[in-house]
Amino acid sequence: MNKLIRSGIKFYRVQKTDTLKLLSNRFKIPEVVIINDNQLKGEVEVGDMLIINVYNLNIYEVKHLEKIEDICRRFMMTKDEFIKINGIDYLYGGMKVFVKK
Repeated sequence: MNKLIRSGIKFYRVQKTDTLKLLSNRFKIPEVVIINDNQLKGEVEVGDMLIINVYNLNIYEVKHLEKIEDICRRFMMTKDEFIKINGIDYLYGGMKVFVKK
C-alpha cells in the first residue's frame, strides 16, 4: 500500500477563535487527520498544543456520479488511503475532498 508522504510537522497552539474546520482550512489537511493525529475526542480548546502533520495533498471537487475508485485511480491512491484522509466512504457531486498531489 502506498503511504502518504508527510512533508513536515508543525506544532500549533489553539487560539481563541480556532475551530477544527478553521484549522483544517488553514493547514490544508482534513479535520479527521487533525483529530486522529492528536487523539481528540471533540472540538479543540484554547491553549491545546496540536501536532500538525503536513501532507502533500490537494483539494479536489467531485464530479457528478464520480466514484471513490475513479478518484483513487486518477490520483494513484488506495481506497483505504482515501477514506483515512477524508474520513468518509461516500461521495456526491460538488463535494470537496483531499487527494494526493
